[in-house]
Amino acid sequence: MITLYVKTGCPFSAKAMAALDAYGVDYEQRNIKSAVFLKELMALGGKKQTPYFVHGDEQFYESDRIVAYVEEHFADIPEEGKPRVHMAKNDALCD
Repeated sequence: MITLYVKTGCPFSAKAMAALDAYGVDYEQRNIKSAVFLKELMALGGKKQTPYFVHGDEQFYESDRIVAYVEEHFADIPEEGKPRVHMAKNDALCD
């Protein structure tokens, strides 16, 4: 099971969720606006930064890395058929 720690309004979280959704990957979303999920995130990653991706032993921050991981492990689509997942420039960090 994949768990994705996110924050409402965070474009980086939205980018990671868009990649998971685009490839039809099931995941549990945990919004750190909940004190319980924020505490979990801090215990796992040590930073109040989103998104944070957990899949078995794989755990990491950074939306670009999450998108790349999803494409590598869950996409059986030829390169030209892959959905394009991106975001606008100049968005603030989500911490």
